Amino acid sequence: MSTHCATVFGIDPGLHTGICAVRVWRLDDTEPPVPTATHPMIRGYALEVRAQTVLDGMGAFADGAAELLGAEFEDRARDVPPVPVVAAVEKFVLTRNSTLGGGHYALETTGALRAIRHLHFPALRIDVSQKSAIKSIVTDPVLRELGLKRRGDGLPDYAHDAARHAVTWVMRLREQGGAAGARCGLARRAG
Repeated sequence: MSTHCATVFGIDPGLHTGICAVRVWRLDDTEPPVPTATHPMIRGYALEVRAQTVLDGMGAFADGAAELLGAEFEDRARDVPPVPVVAAVEKFVLTRNSTLGGGHYALETTGALRAIRHLHFPALRIDVSQKSAIKSIVTDPVLRELGLKRRGDGLPDYAHDAARHAVTWVMRLREQGGAAGARCGLARRAG
């Protein structure tokens, strides 16, 4: 039977923060019990889209992220063992030019997410290792095949960039190891 093995929140941080929540299903000889989409880039896994939105401003991000995470952790409580929940956040690099624009919002968003984890969801794993260059890897056609981008969907690019971060995390799942890797049928990484 296909297994719900992780939930990933792709996050494109900034003043206008994109969030894309997907449940990751490990595929076997049966279809998952919910509508999903797959692509060769995520080999052996399928995605169930749970939410995709843009939250404007720090207050909206704090409230919206806490609400989305709360709903997922509530569902997670029914899973035995609990399904790992991961926030795959774009790693923002400070440069002289980025500090002149709105770049500081990306850092504030990541800090707010860490505070939300500390106060409410200590089991949330935050992965801040992805670069903005993933656009060249997870292209618009890939997002369309996975149901994460549709013509006329009305979503700003921030939401689509968040989806790219979620898909990239799933692509790297085989390298992840740990709780997510074990739950998703992968051996833990050595050392």
